[in-house]
Amino acid sequence: MKAQMDSVRVALADIGDAVIVTDTQGRVTSLNTAAQSLTGWTQEDATGKPLSAVLPIMDEQTRLPLGDLAAKVLATDVILGSVNHTVLFARDGMEWLLNNSAVPLRKHAGEIVGVVLVFRDITEQHRTAHAVNVSEIRYRRLFETAQDGILILDADKKQILDVNPFLTEMLGYSHEEFVGKELWEIGLFSDIDTNKTAFTQLQAEGYIRYEDLPLATKDGRRIDVEFVSNVYDVDCQKIIQCNIREITARKRAENAVRDAQHRLEDRVEERTAQLAQAIASLEAEINAHKSAEAARLSLLQQLITSQEEERHRIARELHDQMGQHLAALILGLKLFKDETREESPAWARLQQLQELTDFIGKEVHHLALELRPTALDDLGLHKTLLNYVEQWSERSGVEADFHSVNLDGARLPSAIETALYRIMQEGLTNVLKHAQARRISLILQRSPNEVLAILEDDGRGFDAEAVVNSAGAAGRLGLRGMRERVALVGGMLTVESTPNSGATLYVRIPLLAKGETDGPD
Repeated sequence: MKAQMDSVRVALADIGDAVIVTDTQGRVTSLNTAAQSLTGWTQEDATGKPLSAVLPIMDEQTRLPLGDLAAKVLATDVILGSVNHTVLFARDGMEWLLNNSAVPLRKHAGEIVGVVLVFRDITEQHRTAHAVNVSEIRYRRLFETAQDGILILDADKKQILDVNPFLTEMLGYSHEEFVGKELWEIGLFSDIDTNKTAFTQLQAEGYIRYEDLPLATKDGRRIDVEFVSNVYDVDCQKIIQCNIREITARKRAENAVRDAQHRLEDRVEERTAQLAQAIASLEAEINAHKSAEAARLSLLQQLITSQEEERHRIARELHDQMGQHLAALILGLKLFKDETREESPAWARLQQLQELTDFIGKEVHHLALELRPTALDDLGLHKTLLNYVEQWSERSGVEADFHSVNLDGARLPSAIETALYRIMQEGLTNVLKHAQARRISLILQRSPNEVLAILEDDGRGFDAEAVVNSAGAAGRLGLRGMRERVALVGGMLTVESTPNSGATLYVRIPLLAKGETDGPD
């Protein structure tokens, strides 16, 4: 008996399937290398153990124990065929899926001396089959619910194997009308010969794509589709999968967008032409305005020049002729008064006439000075403006400070000197008329690039922004005239003032070249 078991053990040692041998009591007598690896039991540990301890199995579906297979064979004296999908709990806690079979082990005389159990690990095979099944289910679900048409072809027979519901609905054919037909029998393509050529190309290259392919539906409508085909090898069979997406609405929208774009481009071109015409008209108007403004400034310059010349002429006449007449009158009154006795009533009358004539002389001199001081031409801006400020302060009773920097003994261009003199003259007149000031300060400062004049008073002030933006106020305060005078010599005038805080007048005039600042024009 032992010799027979040893020979069985040797014969089964290298079999690829796992094999366990028991005696008639259901105790393990032998297990081959594969069985040891699978169960986790060694030959030494397993020998003499009940089979149910070494091979604890259960049904995969019911998860119920299957009991001792050896005992069933010994009790029934039958061969247990393949018991599919049983679960083995290995010694290390792992679970394995098995196919099992058990047969009686007999002597030469036919007596049963044990049981041989053969079991094969199908765990990985089952996992692979399950994964394939899941993949097929997922593919079928995607195939059935895809929002693109899908058509499956036998590449060799050129027959349709399957179509999804979306394609049947898109083209109006039933599933039965598709399956088993050649692609050209359906009547989808308007140019069959061309598409047969493309089909040959697809078989050769394995891929083809049409971004805009016309197809015909069963009811004769024409639709535009995007058509993509790929060739796959499936179980030694070439399969073609065609994905078909209708783009009729998209093309219609693209055409509408393209038409709208063309209309927009036409409109833009039209509007551009109109805008160019408007710009040309505006440029012409601006040029005309500039010409008019230049003409106005030229006229204003001529007017100011003529005005200054006329002022100069009248001032000279007042100074020369009127002054001589008044001097003769004063001399005659003095001689006549000297010949008259002081007790005489005529002497007092002559005294009054002499004083009146002297006052008239002073007024004529002041008037000539206001019209055009000869000192401005002879002595320059610094001394002329200094004398004017001193006389203005004496007549008005307003305290005045005058300071100049880099101007004592230096001359500016005649036009700039005249402009600054007239602007400061007008500014002091405004102070006297409107400011109710107690003190003024006038500063002249010359730098290499400009001359700056600042007139500041401590009077009642005004809303400078409102006055500057009000045409009436500007005219009343003389700001408009001052601005125009400054503009004629390329300068800028700024007024800063708030109510009850006095006012400050800034005048900046550029000196364009050194030669222009060396003396009067």
